[in-house]
Amino acid sequence: MTRQIDMMMGKRLSVIRERQGVSQDTLANSIGISVQEIQEYEKGSNRMSASLVCQLATILDVCISSFFENLVISSIQLQTGKGINSQNLSKISATDQDMHTLVQYISTINSDDIRHAVLLLALAVSENDKQAEVN
Repeated sequence: MTRQIDMMMGKRLSVIRERQGVSQDTLANSIGISVQEIQEYEKGSNRMSASLVCQLATILDVCISSFFENLVISSIQLQTGKGINSQNLSKISATDQDMHTLVQYISTINSDDIRHAVLLLALAVSENDKQAEVN
């Protein structure tokens, strides 16, 4: 799972960077690392530290939660046996603010069981929505 998370975080970095119109070279220079290191992060070959994610979010002018949008869904998929693939990831269209709000609300739930149930509910709603699109 750790490798998948690194790859997903790297993909998010790439998507965010491109969406913001920032080149790998410009980003690398902004944080004082090589372009090769940016490429390694984007491929998921190198793990990003929390401080690096904070720095990247500041430079790219996005919420830190932007880097974690897919991780909540992927965690549900892993727990329920649903596969993770690029098709699943590309369909996620919640805004950064929506995700930030959702994470804020879920983080206030003290019970692990209830928090897990809310995540499973979100997965069930998503699956039901997919079925409705097919029909």
